[in-house]
Amino acid sequence: MSYHIGFVVAQFKPYWRSFLLGFIASCAYGIIDGALIWLVKPLMDKGFIGHDYRFMHKIPLFLLAIFLLRSLVTFTAHYFLSKVSVAIASRLRKDLFQDLLHYPASLFNQKSCSDLVSKINDQSIILADSATTLINLVAREGLTICVLVTVMLYASPVFTVIYLLSVPFIVAVLSYATRHSIVMQRTVLQSSEVIDHRLQEVILGHMIVKSFLGYDMEVQKFAQSVDAHHDARLNEAKIVARSAASVQMIGGMIIALILFLAQSPFCRLSGGDFACLLTAILALLRPLKQLSAVSELSHKVVASSESLMKLKQYPKEHIDSSSDKKVNECSVHSKQPIPASLEFCNVTFCYPEQNETASLQNISFKLLPGQTIALVGPSGGGKSTLVSLVPRFYAFQGQILLNDIDITTMPLLTLRKDIAFVGQETILFNDTIAANIAYGSKEIDWVELRHAAQLAFAEDFINEMPQGFLTKIGVGGYRLSGGERQRLALARAFYKNAPLLILDEATSALDADSEEQVQRALTSLMSRSSTLVIAHHLNTIIRADKILFLDKGMIIEQGTHAELIEKNGYYAQLYAQSFRENQNVIT
Repeated sequence: MSYHIGFVVAQFKPYWRSFLLGFIASCAYGIIDGALIWLVKPLMDKGFIGHDYRFMHKIPLFLLAIFLLRSLVTFTAHYFLSKVSVAIASRLRKDLFQDLLHYPASLFNQKSCSDLVSKINDQSIILADSATTLINLVAREGLTICVLVTVMLYASPVFTVIYLLSVPFIVAVLSYATRHSIVMQRTVLQSSEVIDHRLQEVILGHMIVKSFLGYDMEVQKFAQSVDAHHDARLNEAKIVARSAASVQMIGGMIIALILFLAQSPFCRLSGGDFACLLTAILALLRPLKQLSAVSELSHKVVASSESLMKLKQYPKEHIDSSSDKKVNECSVHSKQPIPASLEFCNVTFCYPEQNETASLQNISFKLLPGQTIALVGPSGGGKSTLVSLVPRFYAFQGQILLNDIDITTMPLLTLRKDIAFVGQETILFNDTIAANIAYGSKEIDWVELRHAAQLAFAEDFINEMPQGFLTKIGVGGYRLSGGERQRLALARAFYKNAPLLILDEATSALDADSEEQVQRALTSLMSRSSTLVIAHHLNTIIRADKILFLDKGMIIEQGTHAELIEKNGYYAQLYAQSFRENQNVIT
C-alpha cells in the first residue's frame, strides 16, 4: 500500500502549488458549509422569536458575504484541483506513450492492443480523477462533519451524543452499499466490454456476417449482452436506492426520537437551539454519504496505480546513449548507402511465452555486401522470427554481426537507421502520403520522395489523388486498396535507402500487374542494398545469391537455386510444388 501511495504522491509533486491552493480552498469550503448551519440559532432566537429587526437587517448582507466567499472558494477548489487532475493525466499519458515506444516486442506479444490502450488512455484518467476527488472529498466533507458536530454540541450536547450513537449504523449501511456497489460496477464494466467486443466483431467482420447469413445469431448474441448489462445496472441501482432509503429511515428515527425527548420537561432547548440541532442533523447526511465513497475511490486509486506501475516497471530498450541522440537528430533518409554485411553465428531464440521451446536453433549464415539471401520453408518454420532479430526486436543467444560489429554493442538507433523493413502486414499512419513515405525524417526531401514513389510504381495513383502527395489516407490507409497500401510501404523503404533491406512477403498484397512492376523495382533496390527476403514467389527466390530452407527453427538446406535443385531435397520439392501451382494458375 505504501508503494502505491508513493507512486501517487510522486504524480502530485510537480503541481504541488496548484494542489495546495485547491486543497486549502476545499477545506475552507467545508468550514463555511458547516458554519452556515450555526446561523440558524441566532436567526431563530434573535430574529423570528426575539424580533430583533436591527439584527435581521444585517443578516442578508452577512449571508451575501458568506455566499460570495463560498462561491470564490468553490471556484478555486474546483478549478485548481481539476487543473492538477488534468495535468497528471496528461503527463502520465505522455510518459507512458514514450515508454510504449521503448518497450521490447515481447510486451506486445503478451498484451493485447486494447489492454495497452486502456492502460495509457483510461487508467491515467481514472488515477488522476480518483486521487484528486478522494483528497478533495476527505478534506471538504471531513471538515464539514467536524464543524457540524461542533455546532450540534454547542446547541445540545445530550442530543448530539444520542445522534452520534446512530452514526455507526449509518456508516455500516453506507459501507455495505459501497462494497456491493464496487462488485456490481465491475460486473457493469465487464458486461460493457462484452458489448464493445460484440460491436467490434460485427463491424470488422460485417462481410462474413452477411455472407454466412449470421444476422439472427448476431442479433441474439448482442441482445443477450445488452440484457446482461441492463440487469447489472439495475442491480447496482437497487443497492444505491436501498442504502439511501435505509439512511433516511435511520435519520428519520433519530429525528423522531429527538422530537419526542424535546417535549420532556427536563429538556431546556430554545427554539434556535432545536432548529440549529435539527438542521445540522439533516445536513450531516450528505457528507456522511459522500464519505462512503472513500472506499470505492481508494480501490480505484490502488487498482489504477498498480496497473500503471506494472507497465512502467516493464524492461525497456536502452536508447539514451549520446550516439543515439545524434542519430535521432538527423534524417532517417540515407542518400548513398554502402551495402552492409550480415552474419548469424549460432543464434538461438525462444519466445518468453514458449518456455524452453526454441523458435530458432543454432542459426549460422553470412550475407555479403550487395548479396540477396532468400528465406523459404513451410509456415511456422521461423523465417519471420529470424528477420525480427536483426533490428533487435528480441533478445537472443549467439551473435549477429552487422558489418562485423556485434549488434548487441551497437546503439539501437544507429543499428535501426541502417535497416529498411517491409513486413507482411502493411502499416500506414493517419497522415498524408508524403508523411507516410518519408516516415521518420525530420524534413522531407521532395526530389527523393517522388523518386521513391516512382520506383515503387506508386506515383500514378498518387497523382490521381485529390491533393496528390498531401492527401490524407485515413486510419491504416483505409482509403487505399491493398496493392496501393503495399506500394506505399515499399516506397517508404525506397526512400530510406538503407544499407540493409529486409522484406517479409513484401509483395503479398499486390495483383499480378502491380507485382510485376514492383518486382522490377525491388531488383533495382536490391542491387544497391544487401537484402534478406522472405518470399514464396519463384522469381524472387531464383534471383537470390543464396537460399536458406528453414523448418522447425533450423536451417535444413542452403545453397543457390541450381545447387538445391540438383540436391533434390526439401527445397526442390517446394520449388516443384510452387511451379505446378503457377502452371495451374496460367492454364
